Amino acid sequence: AEQFINFLCEPEIAFRNTDYIGYSTPHTEAKKMLDSEVLNDRTAYPTDEDLENCEVFEALSDVIKEYDRVWTEVKAAAK
Repeated sequence: AEQFINFLCEPEIAFRNTDYIGYSTPHTEAKKMLDSEVLNDRTAYPTDEDLENCEVFEALSDVIKEYDRVWTEVKAAAK
């Protein structure tokens, strides 16, 4: 398993994997091989400004969990 992970971390392999599956990569050397069109896709590679405007999901409080449970029941009953 470790050898396979090391293989996937090789720059050329990481690039090929990213190019094939279409997912973004954190591998800096593999990123250098990507087309500029891919790198400029802010969905896959958001800017720092984009990230500053994102929200992080945190553990829900018990009250919010209860709201979610009740809302799920309402939606289920509507079907």
